[in-house]
Amino acid sequence: LRELERSTQLGLAQGLEEIWESIRRLQADCQSLESRVRDVPSTDRLWEAEKLQQQRLDDRLGAQDNFLKEHRLKLESCDAWHQALKKRCDVLEQRAWEQQAASSEVIEAVRSAAACEKEVQQKRVGTMETKLSGLESKFEFIGSQAMQQMEEQAQTNRNAQKVSAQKLEAQARLLAQLETQLDNECKHNSEKFQ
Repeated sequence: LRELERSTQLGLAQGLEEIWESIRRLQADCQSLESRVRDVPSTDRLWEAEKLQQQRLDDRLGAQDNFLKEHRLKLESCDAWHQALKKRCDVLEQRAWEQQAASSEVIEAVRSAAACEKEVQQKRVGTMETKLSGLESKFEFIGSQAMQQMEEQAQTNRNAQKVSAQKLEAQARLLAQLETQLDNECKHNSEKFQ
């Protein structure tokens, strides 16, 4: 009888030892998952990253805005230069008429030169406006791409947090089941010994 009791106790002890080993492995897995969850960026970190990304985008937008302002100023200065040139041409034309030193050919040449200069300036202004509109479209494209990337990154982070939470819940349920099963086996074994 004593040998039977000892063999039963040894079998029980080995079974309990296996259960304890399983519980230890589950605890190690839970700790590993908790450390992974801690490593996942929090909402505050995401918010800070998004804020930083927004600041960078604002800086880029500001730089582009300054660049566009400079080009507009150049266009305006071209217009002012064009107006000054027109005034000079008008003054020269006036002098020519007043002095009557130039013939009609000279007057026509001055008018032709003024018209050519005006045409050249208009072409320059048109070219700069075309370049400006191209820069504006590039600027809009860059802004939309940056916003899309930020939204995609935020969605990816939210999905990763959901998956981590689901894994933790599943492990918690499994641990609870194992504890219940262990309690039941312990009760069952203690009832056998009584």
